Amino acid sequence: MNFSLKILFFFILFSFVTLKAQEKNFEILKRQGIIHMANSKYGEAIDLFNKYITANPQDAEGYNLRGLSYEKRQVYEYAVLDLRRAINLTPNNSVYKANLSRVISIWYPILYKKIEGHKREIAINPKSAFDHLEIGKSYRWLEEWKLAELWYDKYLVLDDNASPDEIIRYSIILAKTGSIKKGERVLKKWVDRYPEDWRLWSRYGYFTLWLGNRDNAANAFRSSLSFKPFFKEAQDGLDIATEKGYMVKNEPRAYERGYPIDVNYAKLKKNPANSETRFELIGLLIDADRIEEAREQLNILKTDYENSDEYKELDARLTPLMITKYSSLLEENLAKLKQFPNDKTIVKNVADYYVRLKQYDEANEIMKEYLDLEPDDYEMKEYYADILAYSGNYTDAANILSELIENGHSSNLIVQKAANYFGNDFDYFSSIDLLSNYIGDKPIEDVKELKFQLAQYYAWNYQWDDALNSTEELLEAYPNNNKYKLFRSQLIVWTVDDTEFESAQVSFNEILKEDPNNLESLLGLATIYSWKRDYPEAKKYIDKLKQLYPDNSEISSVENFYNAQISLEPDRKRLEKRAEIGELVEKEDYNSALDLFSEYFEMDPQPSRQVYKEYAQINLAVENYDEAIKIYENLLAEEYEENIAYDRASAYLWKGDSLNALNQFLELSKQNPENYDYKMGLAESYLINKEYGNADDIYDEILDVTKDTAKENYIKRRKDMMPLYGLSAGLSSAFKFMIPQNISFIPSFIFYDDNQMLTYYQYGLRAEIGLFRYFTIGGTWMRTDIFSLSTSQTLTELSGQLYFHPFPKFSIGGSLGKLDIQRELKKNIGTIEARWYSDDLIVNIGYKDTDSRLVLFSPFLIDVNLTAFVYYFAGNYRYKNKYKLLLFYQYFNISDGNLANDFRFRLGKAFQENIFWGYEYFFSDFGFSSATYYSPQEYSTHSIWIDYEYKKVKKLDLIFGGEIGYAPSVDFIVGNIYADASYKVLENLLINGRATYGNSYRFDSSYQFISIFLSAYWSIW
Repeated sequence: MNFSLKILFFFILFSFVTLKAQEKNFEILKRQGIIHMANSKYGEAIDLFNKYITANPQDAEGYNLRGLSYEKRQVYEYAVLDLRRAINLTPNNSVYKANLSRVISIWYPILYKKIEGHKREIAINPKSAFDHLEIGKSYRWLEEWKLAELWYDKYLVLDDNASPDEIIRYSIILAKTGSIKKGERVLKKWVDRYPEDWRLWSRYGYFTLWLGNRDNAANAFRSSLSFKPFFKEAQDGLDIATEKGYMVKNEPRAYERGYPIDVNYAKLKKNPANSETRFELIGLLIDADRIEEAREQLNILKTDYENSDEYKELDARLTPLMITKYSSLLEENLAKLKQFPNDKTIVKNVADYYVRLKQYDEANEIMKEYLDLEPDDYEMKEYYADILAYSGNYTDAANILSELIENGHSSNLIVQKAANYFGNDFDYFSSIDLLSNYIGDKPIEDVKELKFQLAQYYAWNYQWDDALNSTEELLEAYPNNNKYKLFRSQLIVWTVDDTEFESAQVSFNEILKEDPNNLESLLGLATIYSWKRDYPEAKKYIDKLKQLYPDNSEISSVENFYNAQISLEPDRKRLEKRAEIGELVEKEDYNSALDLFSEYFEMDPQPSRQVYKEYAQINLAVENYDEAIKIYENLLAEEYEENIAYDRASAYLWKGDSLNALNQFLELSKQNPENYDYKMGLAESYLINKEYGNADDIYDEILDVTKDTAKENYIKRRKDMMPLYGLSAGLSSAFKFMIPQNISFIPSFIFYDDNQMLTYYQYGLRAEIGLFRYFTIGGTWMRTDIFSLSTSQTLTELSGQLYFHPFPKFSIGGSLGKLDIQRELKKNIGTIEARWYSDDLIVNIGYKDTDSRLVLFSPFLIDVNLTAFVYYFAGNYRYKNKYKLLLFYQYFNISDGNLANDFRFRLGKAFQENIFWGYEYFFSDFGFSSATYYSPQEYSTHSIWIDYEYKKVKKLDLIFGGEIGYAPSVDFIVGNIYADASYKVLENLLINGRATYGNSYRFDSSYQFISIFLSAYWSIW
């Protein structure tokens, strides 16, 4: 007896000491939390108070301290909830009540301001479902339940696709307002819409229970538990509905209580990567005998933590519990099955327990036996497919469901599962065919989730365009659906569609506004910024991801890509610099290309041979032959390459160092005697060295063997261009000196007509012959007909020309002739002119002695014999196709004693390709006014002009232009429009033309005129 008492005493003492030690540990948690609060580390404090409250759920101080921490983090809804729990545990605590009053005094005004803000948005957009919802939530937190119900009602009218989460919140409001019947109707609609949401089934069970329908309530709770077997809220409801005696009816509603398990679920919803919380949750679930949920959570951790001690410990605890529980349930149901072999509920239970015990063959056998007896039980066929899928036999599972669909026993859920089973077996084509055929032309609102599933399978099957098209169809119908926006943005990232990066960024940021820690959006933005080479921004998102999801493998992939992009940056910059150089070379801006090469060499301390080759080629283009040769010498010293030796020889040739070129081409021809380029280089070297016979021999050698027509024609041209040598050279030179260099005909036509009684025609022909290499002789016949309102007169010119061409672009000469004038004596006429012409610059300066009727254009000069002595200068300059400059000056000395000056200045600039505009100044001044021709004094105009040069048709050049200006001396607006054309009909035939319509001022009235000029240049020799 004494021994037994001693044992009992030691047991009581040990228990007491253990409890005291646990209390001490829990007190440490609270003290550490208070220390974190003092250091403003409220998040860490909340985590410690969570553990303290789990261990001491009846200690009001824990709730008070956690509520104060939530207050500091401005999470007022949780602060109020905790402070109310503290007051419920100690109703007379004035400190807790003061804390609650303070938080409410801060929070409620914020909620009212929030409500007013959303009401303003509704005034702008009355159909904004989001703003109605936010007002309903705010009134819910204010506990103004009637108003909350009112605004939730308005929200549901605007958005019939509310999420289950919102309906759960709405049901709490309806419970508070007593709108039980309404709640039952709403929940019934949503459980039909989301038949697998156990929370909706549980809540629907409570509402039907409160309406007195216990059987329906019990069925609803069982439906909930079929999806979540140990869901505490549903378990409590089922106990009430089935009148279990131990349930206390005045106990708070199950979903209004706060359990440690639910707290951990809430944490994981916010941060799914928090493995510590998940481990803690699994332990709590095991303690609560919610072993199925515990297994689901442990499976989530399996990939990353399977070898950790914590995982093994929990698995060791859980596995025997599962085996024991499901073995017992299996034996119980097998016994029932012997009595009721056709009871499908029992069959399903037996199969389910076999699956949970991983006895898949037995589960399969049970289902096959039942379906042999009941082959038309389509519900059980669907369940059999699920059993096969659990065992990993996805193909057979998918085929069973496909057969159901073909026989008309389908639903969105069955199609969704069948597609997933095909997909689990990587048979994406079958998933796509199944979904496409089922969706068909159905309204998108009926199959939106299947449409989204189809888009996903398109993506998994690399059918990117189809995936994008399907997603965009969904977004057209549901533009605010974040799930669809997220997937579209991910497609853009996966396919690296940089043209759509901006739209993807917008979508990712919109999602992050609602869900700041959204993993996929953060990954997407980090990837986009890495592609865009905005490395600081990419790093910002990667750091945030690593902080939020430290164990996520996708983050490592994105970070590796980011690091790879950074490591490639120097190479990329060098390639970009070379691309810039290439663009300048294409534009033939070689000097700028060389400047960029200097920058490139600073970026690349060890350039490749190819870079040096490119550098040498550009030096050749700007005739830096010595630099190019130096580069080739260095490259050949490092490693001999025949093509570089050829480039070096060519550089010597272009430089004019014919001896070096000859020696090197001789060496190359020895190495490769049949090489066409080497032979041609050798021939050119002989040619420059004036060894014409050797050059001619090599040309003949090539002609003997070549079959390339283009090469043959080129060599023949080179032979023709080669000077004759020996006796034939002398004879040829003499012969060429004697024969004409060219014979040309130039017909022309001019028409002029105005509104002051003048009509003017001029037409004729000029012939030219080039002689003795430096001279051109020719003759002109030109007839001019002048008409006025009452009379007319004809003038006919016959003259000869002689021009001397001492330089290729310069000529000087003149003409002498007679002008036969109707009803008058013949008159001597003549010209002297010097001319310089090139592609960019044309300059004429000269003198002509002619009749005034040919230069002054007046109807009153008919039968008036006046001679005009004209001195003129004309210059036309075009700079790099960017600027135009025109200068024109004439000095008249007329035989009636009148003197005159004409001056025109025009300057313009290209503001787009082929479009020029600019300013023109014109000045004209005669010594006195004449009644027979227009002779203004100090007349000037200031004009703006524009030219459009059209060069898109081969051999045709067109210019369309016009000008408008102001003549201040007569206060008049002047202007004209014109068109120039030049068309090369044949290689030896060119046609030119110009048409002008103008408006000016003459003889105190408006003056309009039209002129047309046509000419041709035909070279027959």
